[in-house]
Amino acid sequence: MNEGLNYKIILGLVLMIIVLFFGVNFITSKYLVKNNSSNKNTNSSEVNYNQNENSNSQAYSNSNTNETIVENSESLTNADYVGLGTTLQAYTSRAQEIAANWQKDLIISNLTIELDSNLETGKSKQTFTYASTSNTDYWFTISFSENSQKYVRAIIPKEDYLGNTLKPIQLSYWKINYIQAFQLAEKYQGASYREKNKANVSLSLTQGDPKGWLWWIVTYKSTTTSGNVYTVRINANTGEICDENGAVIKNP
Repeated sequence: MNEGLNYKIILGLVLMIIVLFFGVNFITSKYLVKNNSSNKNTNSSEVNYNQNENSNSQAYSNSNTNETIVENSESLTNADYVGLGTTLQAYTSRAQEIAANWQKDLIISNLTIELDSNLETGKSKQTFTYASTSNTDYWFTISFSENSQKYVRAIIPKEDYLGNTLKPIQLSYWKINYIQAFQLAEKYQGASYREKNKANVSLSLTQGDPKGWLWWIVTYKSTTTSGNVYTVRINANTGEICDENGAVIKNP
């Protein structure tokens, strides 16, 4: 009977040693995998360079804007465009700074805004387009994601993007920011068109015809009917809604 008892005791001790041994190794392995994964993410580069070998376009991306532009989400349809003006100006100032460091002769020629599909603030995409006096065949673009606050630079042949007729923007006439321009378009006829056609909205700030003035062109593109587009032209200096000849249709 003592021999049977001793056998059970020895067997129990062996099983405990096995359990302890494999348990420690499992925990250690799990920790090492987690730790290595963490180190891998920490050491990964946040700055990337991409070039399309089949195109003359070049793109550079950078996650560091050198400043944090804070913006809480709300609906663009009734957002405080005055209060958000400082935030929007920060993107313009940052783009001008990047452009000056990129190439000294860059001149801003267009700003295109792609609004979030849910029309939330802080989620639009802003693309600043610059012309170069020494490299006249290409546009130099700086695109910001308001959501991630990262930017991407690109050099694009003019024939591939926006054409070659853009004129330099006269910044002294830029008084209406894109949120205010969108709200003016919405109050005119834009909201009814957008709701009826489930339209996506973009805006373009450009200097040119009619009258050579600075204009916001607000474009509503239907997602239900191909080719169905509605545009509203807004004087970027006064906020007046104008027709294709520049005549005032509606005061702000």
